[in-house]
Amino acid sequence: MEWILSLIQDPNQYRFFEMGTLVLGMMIFLGIGRYRRLLLNVDAMPQPTSKRLQIWDAMRGIAILGVIIIHTSFLMIGDGGNSYLELWYLSVTNNLSRFAIATFFFASGLLLKPFRWESQSIFRFYWTKCVRIVIPYVAVTTLLWRTGYAEGTLGSLLLTGKAAIPLYFVPALIQAYLVYPILDRLRSRIPRILFGGSLVLALVWYGLEIYRIGGIVPVIPFLPFFIYGMVRQDLLSSPPSRKWYELVGMFVAINIIGGLGSILLEPHLRVYLSWYFYNDRYLYGFAGTLALVRYIPTIPVVERILAWIGTRSLWIFLIHYPIQELIVSLLPWNSGGLVLWHIVATLGTMAVVIPLAWGYDRIYTQLTKSL
Repeated sequence: MEWILSLIQDPNQYRFFEMGTLVLGMMIFLGIGRYRRLLLNVDAMPQPTSKRLQIWDAMRGIAILGVIIIHTSFLMIGDGGNSYLELWYLSVTNNLSRFAIATFFFASGLLLKPFRWESQSIFRFYWTKCVRIVIPYVAVTTLLWRTGYAEGTLGSLLLTGKAAIPLYFVPALIQAYLVYPILDRLRSRIPRILFGGSLVLALVWYGLEIYRIGGIVPVIPFLPFFIYGMVRQDLLSSPPSRKWYELVGMFVAINIIGGLGSILLEPHLRVYLSWYFYNDRYLYGFAGTLALVRYIPTIPVVERILAWIGTRSLWIFLIHYPIQELIVSLLPWNSGGLVLWHIVATLGTMAVVIPLAWGYDRIYTQLTKSL
């Protein structure tokens, strides 16, 4: 018991909790045949256009709402004045929303068509990604730089995604698209080895604690989600297994019990709880995404609303954080009632950002119609 407390009480050992969750998650996935077969049930054969595409727009919608919840928790968690209950609430809302980045990578890999090694097709593939992702990213980063919100050279901000905290995701996603032609060729030949190898590489990378190279977040920690989408083409025509619900339940229990226990044992971990296992969620990333894919279509009106939001998710992602920072700074959440103000800040950010993203999306769509 004293050994455990010594680890907990040293702020430099917060990764004790992260690594424990990682090891436990992998033991569940790979050590229990029921879940190992579930994870490795790959289908790399490309599927025809499916009526199930709406659910993947809906998944982007719920993922971007999860990102906003994460950042509300992040902005409120480290000031030093939180009560035990508030810390627990912030930790749980943060951690249970962290399926989001996994969902974005998963959907991006799933919806890509087989790569064609022809000059015209290669150009069209990369030009489409440039128009849909790179140009909006460059525009928003440039705006943040010109207004003084982001410091540094424009080139450095574009390469690293440091113009705003969540923007590292865009360079990482671009890296995935750059290597997609090679991944696609491997998918058709060795899908299980491709996925398994990417997962092993990501776990080793995580253990090495390499978060950035030259300021750039590499795609390696997120590559298993992208590749898993590529090798789960069956999800375009049929829903996932109910077994994913069981894994979500396990993760929820781990976070609620572990988060509450760590706070009670050592409240000074409040800052590190916000980063608890970050976005490298190799249990919850897969399970949370696929459980929601199965559940959301059971409520058609919710699926349609989320799908509408999901089609604007890139713009929401690009613009939400500076606006969210401003909203949180204007609320008196430090004076008490943090849970209430957390909800107000989250809903307020959504109320402002979603209409703005809709407007930007309409204008940009009109401007790029001929491209």
